Amino acid sequence: PAKNASAMPLHAAVARADAEATKVLLRRGETGERGDDARSGGRSTWPPPKEPLNRISSTTMLKEFHAEEKLSAVEARNEHGDTALAVAAALESDSSAAEMLGILLDAGANPFVHSSSGYAAAHWAASAGNLETLKTLAKRCPNPRAIIEGRALDGSTPLLVAAAYGNIDVIEWLVTHEHWHKSNAFAVDGQGKNVLGVLGT
Repeated sequence: PAKNASAMPLHAAVARADAEATKVLLRRGETGERGDDARSGGRSTWPPPKEPLNRISSTTMLKEFHAEEKLSAVEARNEHGDTALAVAAALESDSSAAEMLGILLDAGANPFVHSSSGYAAAHWAASAGNLETLKTLAKRCPNPRAIIEGRALDGSTPLLVAAAYGNIDVIEWLVTHEHWHKSNAFAVDGQGKNVLGVLGT
């Protein structure tokens, strides 16, 4: 997705691995899409207040509006169906990918969102051979097993994706490293192929 980051400012900044621009855009809630639908994640209005309007200060209303705007900004998809997190995870430079991913996670990005291709962030990292990025995802997630064993829409785990792209260091870490949970080496994708079957194709 990094090569298809589009003209959306946030996605473009992530694709350039421009940390400062990404932080600025996230603070502003910039996605490249304007209007109520973009700011509220597709809803026509922002969430109703938790108390009657005549009892809410303008400061409270602005805080709630900007919190909602920030969340939708970090989760916004470009015309290719990719979130900024997907773009970050697939960057060619593993160190840049890990840095950008950390910034987006700090802003509330959801690592389990699937792009239009069916991959979540861990699958993009595995496809690009970004081992440090995958480690960052696992460390930052309250449930690392959900990252390690997460399924793409075609049934693939990050291990199976790494095998499909021949990323041996990622495969080795997933099945042998003494981390929170070793990847299931016997997992199969939607076509019934395990890691050996994928490597042999």
